[in-house]
Amino acid sequence: MHDSAWTAKAVEHLVVEAAATAMLLPRERGPRAFGNSMPTPLRDWSNYGQEPSRYIRRPSPAAIDRMMLAVDTMNHLADEGDRILVHAWSWQKARRGKFLNDFAAREGVNCRTLRRRISVLCGTMADRLNCARKPAAGASLEEIEAAEAPECAPAPLARSPAFLLAPDARPRHDPDSPELAELAKRIERGNRRREKMRRAANGSERAA
Repeated sequence: MHDSAWTAKAVEHLVVEAAATAMLLPRERGPRAFGNSMPTPLRDWSNYGQEPSRYIRRPSPAAIDRMMLAVDTMNHLADEGDRILVHAWSWQKARRGKFLNDFAAREGVNCRTLRRRISVLCGTMADRLNCARKPAAGASLEEIEAAEAPECAPAPLARSPAFLLAPDARPRHDPDSPELAELAKRIERGNRRREKMRRAANGSERAA
């Protein structure tokens, strides 16, 4: 196992980041009123550049990959209630202005019990990630390559003895072999026979 192994705390950060990443993804929008995409014309040059700039934050490809890893690991929890609990807890942690006390009250437990339950579930997810040899967050390039490499490298294929030539071996195509000379004679006789039959057929057509 590589040095940077998954821990319960690292999985907690992973699922919370996954919830925050999901919030930044583009969402499907409903019907909108009629509008125009053309900008508002400038009435005066003094107003040029005075419009407030807009910035839409989007997650990076690496963050989306980590989100998919977190979702896949959450989906492998045995109990459906545990999956829903981890998912709802991560969204509660990622959203602003929300308190875990209210979330624990809705779940019917106190904060300490909720904290222990989340730690146990994240520890289970960490064990699965370590068994699957998934590189932990912050792992070095060497550890990532070691995790993605197969445990045993395939042995090189040995050449078959049929492909090994003896030192005094001769090629199969020997132009001086008697078998090849006999084959050439048979081909020549067949060509002459077909040519004779073709001439005879042409002569009969002309006579007709």
